[in-house]
Amino acid sequence: MKEADYQQFVQSIAGEIRSLQSSMETLLPQLEQEADAIISNPSKDAKSIEHLLDTLLDWQMMGVGRNLFFRLLEHYKTIDPDAAADYWRFYEDMTE
Repeated sequence: MKEADYQQFVQSIAGEIRSLQSSMETLLPQLEQEADAIISNPSKDAKSIEHLLDTLLDWQMMGVGRNLFFRLLEHYKTIDPDAAADYWRFYEDMTE
């Protein structure tokens, strides 16, 4: 691959990543509303909390939703400290 083609390819990927991040940031308020409802109720529905934590954990790879992940994880620690510790370890493994 020629250097110019390689640079164009890299720029194309970077543009796609920026577009994906922008889309995720657009959806973030919906996830914040869901997390706020879980925290303010306070919901003890581990399955729905874990689903949202899983989503936010996936989003960490794109640098989106970090603070929301932490807020929801703090709530989850009051429900299932062991599972919350697992999520913290998953987060640490991803960010190493």
